[in-house]
Amino acid sequence: MNNGCYVFLSSVPHRIDGPTCSHRIQYPPQFFTGIHRSINLTCFMNDANPSNLNFTWILPDGNTHIGYYINSTSNYLTVLPNHSDDFGQVICRAENELGLSGECHINMVMGGIPDPIESCQHTYVNTTLTVNCVAGFHQGDEDFFCYMYKRQDNGSFSEHARLKGNCAFILPDLKPERHHDFRVFTKNKFGDNFDRGYVIAVGKPR
Repeated sequence: MNNGCYVFLSSVPHRIDGPTCSHRIQYPPQFFTGIHRSINLTCFMNDANPSNLNFTWILPDGNTHIGYYINSTSNYLTVLPNHSDDFGQVICRAENELGLSGECHINMVMGGIPDPIESCQHTYVNTTLTVNCVAGFHQGDEDFFCYMYKRQDNGSFSEHARLKGNCAFILPDLKPERHHDFRVFTKNKFGDNFDRGYVIAVGKPR
């Protein structure tokens, strides 16, 4: 990073400075997202004189990209990770017209709502429902739970069963003269995928 210096025009000193990152370099911000999930990374610079900056982004794989301006001293880049090795330290480098430059470091971390259930198999015999589902990718948090929610008579859903780390359920006492409507989904510390849950319905048809 370049230090500021003074130039003299008409006997009046003018300070010129390279840009500096708005956050401390030893405390890089963390941006969480998942594989195949886009995210906007933002970069804010201070103190540049001249203040018109050119921004370059360097991703963990070493490839460079040009971002989009928020204003003359801030920039953002939309990133779509496709593999686990696409995560890591991202560098945002800004340079003014005098060639003075500064950097912001950002940590892009894998972490997001798990992918929805991939598939399910179930059997319903003698009032017992046996369910075996394949959970989607955990997106960075392997400490997930699998839930079965059941639709109530008023149309709302409530928790019927849950398991940690797998989606194999045995649910007894489901009377065949009644309709039983379930949603299977997963949840971790980032949230759940209930809105994309797997539908299982047994018993009396509606």
